[in-house]
Amino acid sequence: MKINRIIILGIDALDYDTVVNEKLDTFKQAEFGKVRPPIVNNRISSPIIWASFITGKTPSVHKIRTFKQWNSGLVDGAHQLLGNKSPKFMRKLASKTLRRMGVNKVKISKQHYACSTIFDDHPNTWALNIPTYNEIDSNLKVRASLKNVLGDDERSKQTEELLWKEEGKNMELFLTNSSKYKLSMIYISLLDIIQHMYPGQRADILPNYKKIEEFVQKVKKTVDMDTLLLIVSDHGCYNGMHTEFGFYSVNRKLGLKTPDIMDFRDIFKSIISNTPIRKAESKRPVTKKGKQGKRVWRHASSKYESKKEHEKIKENLKALGYFD
Repeated sequence: MKINRIIILGIDALDYDTVVNEKLDTFKQAEFGKVRPPIVNNRISSPIIWASFITGKTPSVHKIRTFKQWNSGLVDGAHQLLGNKSPKFMRKLASKTLRRMGVNKVKISKQHYACSTIFDDHPNTWALNIPTYNEIDSNLKVRASLKNVLGDDERSKQTEELLWKEEGKNMELFLTNSSKYKLSMIYISLLDIIQHMYPGQRADILPNYKKIEEFVQKVKKTVDMDTLLLIVSDHGCYNGMHTEFGFYSVNRKLGLKTPDIMDFRDIFKSIISNTPIRKAESKRPVTKKGKQGKRVWRHASSKYESKKEHEKIKENLKALGYFD
């Protein structure tokens, strides 16, 4: 049957191994598996990966690198070049001086893209809360807050409640309106934040997976025979750290084999135009960045172990641009 409509559920850090090992079958559809994201400078970076998904292009083409950039091209270029090579005290001093001069970091959005996206391929599309494209400000604030939230149980629970309040509104909005569009996509950041706050803690993580499953089940009830439903993540997550492979699931047998996340734009075009889909397996080498395989849930860590672990996660998230 010809496909006339595409629905995309972009769920950050939806982990393939957790879905399989915990038998979270709502996420599985006619075809599911691992998806390979681009990895730049040995980092599994969500803004780069989602930009590559919606453009079908490599980072060198779409030019998106992080959630925010300096509003001076010269300063941002220097920042990209130097990164964290200069001493920490110099970076802090430079940042304060630049802000006094009116040079600040601004949120990346669709005008920063150097190429078109899936939302330009059809006349009737809807992008809801897509990172580096039109993400809501509260998501950026939550990521930035992790600097002080990680390791604080009370603040972690408050952040979890805030996430569900904000993203719950988006989920309801999507359920009500997605049927009006040829291609619609919602992005959900919740699982990524949860898994950073509660590294390896099954009792805190799994209930959130199950609540997202409830949303997915509701979406499935709105899907007609002529609709393609794609569930996709940018990467996995294990013990609070990003892992290399994301997850994908489609309600049609497409014959994909560990596709690149960049492949889906062409797949959508083929589906809508009713032409054959390229089914080649990704030839990019596996970097073995992050642990894959059976998830071993952890018992509650001692305060000392937990503090050390959260400090390691903080350093990683800072390098990924979650906060300064």
